Amino acid sequence: MALPKILIIDDEETVRFFLRDFFEDRDFDVELAGDGAEGLAKFTQGSYDLVLCDFLMPKMLGIQFLAKARELKPAQRVIMLTGVKEASLVEKAEKLGCHFYLQKPIRLAELEAKTKEALADKS
Repeated sequence: MALPKILIIDDEETVRFFLRDFFEDRDFDVELAGDGAEGLAKFTQGSYDLVLCDFLMPKMLGIQFLAKARELKPAQRVIMLTGVKEASLVEKAEKLGCHFYLQKPIRLAELEAKTKEALADKS
């Protein structure tokens, strides 16, 4: 059986590598992208069970990635990650179809629970 595939898009290298290790330890096939533009290129060419995407990044904001991802693959599960506590951003992400929105610093138990929930909801 194939491992679930996840794309992690975050401009902070330490966050990307930490999340990669976290998910690989849980038997995920992980790909990384350092900004929204790189993430969109990988997303366009690949197939992912789940995408984790930071909000504030160079070249393309996470919200811009989310909008383009929805256009290309409307059923894609996306969890947004951010350190920004801005209600309007959360609202905008939810309107664009963000599956979950997690605040940084990330609580690993919450991340694991939301990941399982997102994958269980995938139809």
